[in-house]
Amino acid sequence: MDVLLTDQQRLWREQTAEFARQRIFPEVEAMEQGRFPNTLLSEMGWQGYLGIPIPASYQGLGADFTTYIIAIHELSKVSATIGVIVSVHTSVVTMPILTFGTKEQKKLMSRRLHPGRSWAPFV
Repeated sequence: MDVLLTDQQRLWREQTAEFARQRIFPEVEAMEQGRFPNTLLSEMGWQGYLGIPIPASYQGLGADFTTYIIAIHELSKVSATIGVIVSVHTSVVTMPILTFGTKEQKKLMSRRLHPGRSWAPFV
């Protein structure tokens, strides 16, 4: 499978795995005890994890869908909770608005879902 990835996708996988080990893993126990990871999600937003396949014009990274799936996979290895939050934010809320929304809805989404400020499942 690895031979099918671009160098950029491999790099993203390594960086995401490292981020998950260093930043998410220490929060897993607290999340399992019911604490919502607000600070961690804000950090993830500012680092681009909440907008991987979102065009830069909407404050995303503009990466391809394979890169997005790689990130979800690496994040979920450490915390299924974080993987689901990122997936719902992107696939269930943000992408449908970008694909089917009106200009007004896209503008509102761009403001309300600004990386680091909020995440779609909880707006």
